[in-house]
Amino acid sequence: LFYIISFQLPTHVSYNPYMHLFTNSLGSIACIVTNSTDVYTDVRFRNMHAPTQYAILCHEMGHRKRNHKPGLTYQWDRIKAIKQGRVLPMELEADEYAVSIVGYFSMITSLKELATYTKGLSRKEILLRIKYLEALRDCPPNAKPCIW
Repeated sequence: LFYIISFQLPTHVSYNPYMHLFTNSLGSIACIVTNSTDVYTDVRFRNMHAPTQYAILCHEMGHRKRNHKPGLTYQWDRIKAIKQGRVLPMELEADEYAVSIVGYFSMITSLKELATYTKGLSRKEILLRIKYLEALRDCPPNAKPCIW
């Protein structure tokens, strides 16, 4: 698949049967290669509605646009945060970037669909991300939700 995302940044999207090796125990559906615009997906991505696929790609491009560079302990830090009921800031920043393109309704709806394809810690993280975006949506302009 080859997508041209609305912000004029071409992204090569390809299926990778070894996604589980890259994403540890979180079972991520997509990931972006650091310093690249290449996004790898697992088979579940193909079964999702097009707006959800688009929102996921926007989230992944958010990591690129925000210059996120996960360190060696990123996956372990992410797991620890989820177990504590938190989401790492870089995931929330990528969601906020995606919202700037697709809007709150589309992003929240997409995350709800994404949650149906996941379980365990991955699902818990998605539900926390939804809660964050709903709180952010309902905040006054230029204010961050106080729950975070």
